[in-house]
Parts: sequence; C-alpha cells; structure tokens
Amino acid sequence: MRKLLLAVLLCSCSAAVQAEDFTRRSGFGLSGGTDLSFKGNSDSDLSWGFWAKTGLSKRWTVGFSYENLHFNGSELRVQPQLVNVLYQLDPKSLWNPNLHAGAGLATVSDSGNRAALGLNAGIAFEIVNTDHTTWGLSADYYWAGGKTGGTADAYQLAGLSLKIGFWPVAIPLIGHEQAAAKTAEAKVEAPAAVQAAPVAKP
Repeated sequence: MRKLLLAVLLCSCSAAVQAEDFTRRSGFGLSGGTDLSFKGNSDSDLSWGFWAKTGLSKRWTVGFSYENLHFNGSELRVQPQLVNVLYQLDPKSLWNPNLHAGAGLATVSDSGNRAALGLNAGIAFEIVNTDHTTWGLSADYYWAGGKTGGTADAYQLAGLSLKIGFWPVAIPLIGHEQAAAKTAEAKVEAPAAVQAAPVAKP
C-alpha cells in the first residue's frame, strides 16, 4: 500500500498537471490496488481490473469497468462488471475530481460461482500528465447481493486503486465538420458590388 501511494506521489510531482475537458474523448486503462471485505472477518488482498469511458460534456462521463477483488484468508472473489456514470466536480481543477456510481453484474466465487447484482459508488482524482495519458487514485465502495439457496446474501467491499488511462483520440460529432465548414463559408464576406461611374451632365 505504501508503494502504491509513493507511486501516486511520484507521478503527480513529475506530471505536467492540468485541468482537462474530456468532452467527446474516449479513454481506456488499467487499475490495481487493494481491497477490503466486511463479510465476516475483515480480509484484504490486491485487486486489478480495467475500464473504458467516454466524455459527454465537461461534467458528465459514462463508461464500463471490470474489477477482480479477491482475498487472502478465504475463497471469496468478487468480480463486478459495471456500467458507470461519472460527474466532474470541478472542471477547472488540476486534480479533476469526480464522483461516480455504477450498476451491473457481479460474479461471486466463494464455495461456488454465482451471479449477483453489483453496485458501486466512489470518488476519484485524475491527474493529466500528457495530452494522452492520465494517472488516477480512486476510493470505492462495492455491494454484491443475491440469493443462495433461497436466502438473501450480500457482500460489502471497499477498494483503493491506482488507475492509468490512455486517451488516444477525440471523437468527432456526426456532421460536426460539415456544419463547421458551412458556418465558416457563411462568414466569408461577399465581394463588394462594383459601382457604376456617374454620368456627366452636359
């Protein structure tokens, strides 16, 4: 855990930190960190996953994430596969903080494999260190619930992860270039009309 935090500090210090507008930009990346289970005796281990998302506006982003949360002292492993919505708290901030929540399917493996409802909520910070890469730190709460043998069963988990992201290209809106070209053409001034020379009076 100390190595994870140290890596975040080194990346943030060496980064050319800047605020970023993710509108019409798509990114993908990897995550790795540690997680904690509140089911029975508390247990923790390393976790990993991947994600992808697209910016809708300066404040709103949607995406998908997969996390593999497993634990040392038990056979428990929870794998949430979630559709996420992210809200940018302050688009002008150099830390690009966001609140996020997700819902979807969670595969729970303890004594056997079963599908469960998965929910997630958390807060994250994204540090933009180049035009195409970001580093982030995310704190999350996970809930995975379902029925085992007709009995309701649920798991509550917490995670802290380091995320690296790649933002290769911006996505143009359909017809956006054509509309911009027409607007530019409309702004071109029409050539001034040639005035006829005045007729001299006799």
